[in-house]
Amino acid sequence: MKRNPYEMKGSAHGKTLKVGQRLTTERVGFAIQKGNASLTGAVNAQMKKMTEDGTYLKLSQKYFGRDVRCK
Repeated sequence: MKRNPYEMKGSAHGKTLKVGQRLTTERVGFAIQKGNASLTGAVNAQMKKMTEDGTYLKLSQKYFGRDVRCK
């Protein structure tokens, strides 16, 4: 049975909890404290490098079975 992509497995006794509708078209994201420019810059630089050298696509295919990059 295919799971709804807008649901997640919660800790409420192993039940699936509906978390709502998708807010954006991005499929992945990072939570970084507002104002943390050095971490934001480091994450952005690494994501750019991984996108350019193909690592991001390889990891996407390995763990998600498809390309989850934002286009």
